[in-house]
Amino acid sequence: MKTILFCIIFSLSINCINAQSINAIGSWSVSVPSNTISEAGNDYNMNLTSMTNQTTLDINVPLSTTNWRVDVNKQDSFWNNSLTLWIRKTGDGVGVAGSSISPIGLIPFFQLANMGQSFFSGVKNYVGLPVQYEIRGLSVLIPASTYNTTVVYTITEY
Repeated sequence: MKTILFCIIFSLSINCINAQSINAIGSWSVSVPSNTISEAGNDYNMNLTSMTNQTTLDINVPLSTTNWRVDVNKQDSFWNNSLTLWIRKTGDGVGVAGSSISPIGLIPFFQLANMGQSFFSGVKNYVGLPVQYEIRGLSVLIPASTYNTTVVYTITEY
């Protein structure tokens, strides 16, 4: 009997522009064992979802910064195009006095692309913004291997 082991590993990257900084804390590694398929001919009938705070983001901006935006994208190291990676913000973290964030609270999952997409925006510093991931498109047709992608967060003042 052939055993299928399917692993996905996430690492996180930090980009800084001028004096703004964003720190991403956390990573995610998950395996899909072959016994997930209960009957011959069936496919994987699931999405893989991380904890709601799999990554936490800390945002530090100078006092003179009026508004900032966080963009997000993925950079594939070894990835199967049948797999899709989804992301969402699951809370607001803690902001300093006079801070604000938009959108507020939980946002729906959206699919990550290899080019930057707007994630959320705000004013002033925040710590502990929770982020969750989901992998969709699992199939027995995807070769058993270890797939890797990097999630890149970029902060921009505007």
